[in-house]
Amino acid sequence: MSSLLLHGKRYRSAKSRASGGLVDKYEKALSEEMAKRQRLYSGGDLTEFPDF
Repeated sequence: MSSLLLHGKRYRSAKSRASGGLVDKYEKALSEEMAKRQRLYSGGDLTEFPDF
């Protein structure tokens, strides 16, 4: 039973590395969302608080 669980963990770990990993997916999604927001709000720096 434990060897089956160990094999499953190794399989998921290898599959995650092959697909770019969780961090890479997060960074890609974040950059896509930032680009979408910049287009939506006509550019500007989205990392700063707006001046009124």
